[in-house]
Amino acid sequence: MKKAFLAKGVYSGGNEVLDTGFVVDGTMIVDVIPNSQIRSEVADAEKIYLDGFVYPSAIDSHVHLKELAFSIISLDASQVKSFKELIELINSSEDSPAYIYNLDFNYIADEEWLKLFNEKRRLFVQSKDVHSVFVSKVFLDESKIFPKEVSGGELKYFSGVFVGVFKDRAADIVFSLKDREFKKDYFRLIDEYFLERGITAVVNFDCDMLNVLQQSKEDFKIRVVQAIHKDDVFDAVRNGMRTGDGDGKLKIGPVKMFIDGSLGSQTAFMFYRRPFKGLLLMSETELEDRVSFANENGLQVAVHAIGSGATHIAMKVFKNLGRRNILNRIEHLQFIELEHLDLLRESHFIASMQPVHAISDYELYMKYMAGFKLAYAWNTVKKYGKTLIFGSDTPVDDASFIKGIHAATKRTTLDSGLGYLFEETVDVESAINAYTFDGYKANYFGNEFGEIASGKKADFIVLRNSLFGHEKRKGLHLFDVGRTKNAVLKTFMEGSEIWTK
Repeated sequence: MKKAFLAKGVYSGGNEVLDTGFVVDGTMIVDVIPNSQIRSEVADAEKIYLDGFVYPSAIDSHVHLKELAFSIISLDASQVKSFKELIELINSSEDSPAYIYNLDFNYIADEEWLKLFNEKRRLFVQSKDVHSVFVSKVFLDESKIFPKEVSGGELKYFSGVFVGVFKDRAADIVFSLKDREFKKDYFRLIDEYFLERGITAVVNFDCDMLNVLQQSKEDFKIRVVQAIHKDDVFDAVRNGMRTGDGDGKLKIGPVKMFIDGSLGSQTAFMFYRRPFKGLLLMSETELEDRVSFANENGLQVAVHAIGSGATHIAMKVFKNLGRRNILNRIEHLQFIELEHLDLLRESHFIASMQPVHAISDYELYMKYMAGFKLAYAWNTVKKYGKTLIFGSDTPVDDASFIKGIHAATKRTTLDSGLGYLFEETVDVESAINAYTFDGYKANYFGNEFGEIASGKKADFIVLRNSLFGHEKRKGLHLFDVGRTKNAVLKTFMEGSEIWTK
C-alpha cells in the first residue's frame, strides 16, 4: 500500500515548501504535493502526519566506523582540558589496558606525559585527530615495542627522555595495541549513533573492515561505502575490485592515501614551513604514480591533505591527471595558500571537507594559524568550481547533520558564538546539497538518493524545526535553531521508519 506523508514543510528542488507532503510507493517517492491535495485527492494511501520538517537523509562522506565503536565503549576524554582531569578520568576505570579516546594532546605538557609514561598501568591514549598516540612504558615493555626501533614519523621527548607519545608514521607501530574484537553488537551502537543524527549512509575510512562488513550486512542498517588502504591496492586490482562495485547496502569506495598529518598534532605539511614544517608522508611523484595506477585499474583515490604544502601537492597531481579522474577527491583540504588559487581552479577533484572541524579547531587555528585566509575555505573552494561533499571524520567530530549545517553556514563555536573567516561560509542550500544529493552522487550512489522528489529513494529525516529559520517570527534565529532547539525526530529508509527520538 502507498504511504502519503504530510509535513510542516518539505525541502524539495532546492527550496523548503511549507504545508507540503509526498507520496511513497514501495521504496520510492512518486509525488511531492501540498498537504491539502493529499487530504482531498490521495485516497489509495495510508496517511501519516509528520510533525516536523522533512529533509533528505544525509551521507557522511568521511567516518571511521571501527574507531567510532571503540570510542563509544572506551573512556571519552573529549572534555578533558588538563593533566589533572586526565588522571581523574583514568582513575575512574579499573580496566586494563585502559583505553582513552578523543584527547586534545595540546592540553598536556611534555613533562606531564613523562609522568604518565612511568605509571605502573597499561594505558593507551589516542588524540582527538587520531594522529598522536600515547602508550605507557609498562604496556610497551609488555608488548615488546621499543621506541628506539621506530623509524620515520615523530617521537616526543622531554629533556632527552621519551615520554610515550608517537605521531603519524611512528604511531603505526603501536596502533595494533588498541585492536580488540569487533563484536556484532557494535553495529547497533553505530546505527543508533548515525540514525539519530540524520545520517543513513557513510564512507568508512577504517580500511580493514571490508570483510567484517561483507559478512555482517544483515547486522547494520546504514549504507556503507568502504575505502581501501593504499597498501592493499594490488590485491584489490588482482581480485577485480572497482570503486563503486557493490549494492545499495555496501559499496567499494576510494583508495585512501596520506600526504601529511594534522593541525592538532602539528604534523600538517605547510608550504612555507610555518608555523611548523609538519610531515611529508608521500612525495608528488609517488602520489602521482599511485593515483595513476589506481585510476587505470578502475579505482578512485581519496587523498588526505591538510597543510598548504600537502594541498598544493594533491592539486598539482590532480591537475596533471586531468578531468577524466573527476571522482578522485581531496580529504580535508584545510589550508590553501593564496598564490595557489589558480591551481585550485585548474585541478580536477571533489572536495571532501568537514565543516565541524573549523568549529572544533577554533583554538588551534587562533594559536597556530591566525591570519591565514584560506582555512577551511568552503566558499572559495565552491566558487572555484569544485563539488563540495561534507562529512565529520567521526569520532574526531560529531556527525550530526544539524551541527554540520550550522558550522557550514554560521562558522561559530557552539558554546560561545565565537567565529572567524565568516566569508568562507556557504548558504544553507549549498550545505544541504553537500550532505545529500552531491554527497550521494560523488560516493557512487548515482542520482536516486539525496532528494525529496519523484523517482528518488524514500530516505528522509524529520526535523523539529526548519533549517531556514521560519521560527524567526517567534524570536528565534538559525543559530538558536541549530544549536539548542532543533533535533532529528525520525529517520526513514526506503519509506520505513527505522529510528525515532
